Formats: sequence, C-alpha cells, structure tokens
Amino acid sequence: MSKFNKDTEKHLLQLLNKELKLLATMKEHVIKQKDLLASDKIEELAEDLDSSEKLKVEINGLHQEAEPLMQSYISVVAAGEYGRVKSIAELRDKLRKIMAECKEQNDKNHAEAGNKIDEYKARIKELDTSKKTFGAYSVTLPDNSEHFDKTT
Repeated sequence: MSKFNKDTEKHLLQLLNKELKLLATMKEHVIKQKDLLASDKIEELAEDLDSSEKLKVEINGLHQEAEPLMQSYISVVAAGEYGRVKSIAELRDKLRKIMAECKEQNDKNHAEAGNKIDEYKARIKELDTSKKTFGAYSVTLPDNSEHFDKTT
C-alpha cells in the first residue's frame, strides 16, 4: 500500500492552493515594489519589503509541508500505483509559472534598486560638494565689537 491516498491527495491540493494564493499576493507585492522604486517612495518600499519577507516565510513553510507529499505523489504516479491527478499537475504548472514571473520581476527590481543606490550616492556627493562650495564662499564676520566704540 502506498503512502499516497485520497486523503493525502486532498491535503496536497489544499496546500498547493494556499501556496498559489500566497504567491499571487507575492506577485502583487513585487509589482508594487517596482512602482515604489520608480516613484522614489523608499519608506513605503521598506514597509512592503518587510511584508514580503513575512509572506516568503509563510510560502516556504507551505512548500516545506507540501514537498514530501508531492514527492510521494510523483513516486506513486511514476510507479503506476496511483492515477495522475490533473488538478495537481495544473497547480504545479501554475506555481512554477507565477514563481518564474515573481523571480523575473524581483530580479528587475534588484537591478533598479542598485541603480537607485548609485543615483542616491551621486546626489549625496553633489550635495556634499555644493555644501563645501557654498561654505568656501561664505564669509564669517568676526565679532569685532571691541573695535567700535560707543560713540560711533
């Protein structure tokens, strides 16, 4: 008797559906992060990145729980002990697709973030240079009040 049965199948489907919903939410976050980067909303980006990290932990937990069931499913189907379940295969394909989309956009976001960091460094350098330049031309008047007598 195999480890994989109707109850296991049902549980695996539930886990995969939860993972798919969370990945869809992750995709929304990644797209939002792209927009936040483009509009220089750094504080909001930091908050969204924190939310994304929490989501990643939850997704990884589901994946860790689903993976042994998936491996069991693959083994029994390959051995001909259990019929292929179309919905499991479809969910796997959807999961792979959305993960690839998230990774692609996330990679683009990382590159854009790197560009923004370089841009901010250049701006800071300009401001520092401007400040130094402004300081070089400013005249500090000493307090020479002792040079003026009260009759003047």
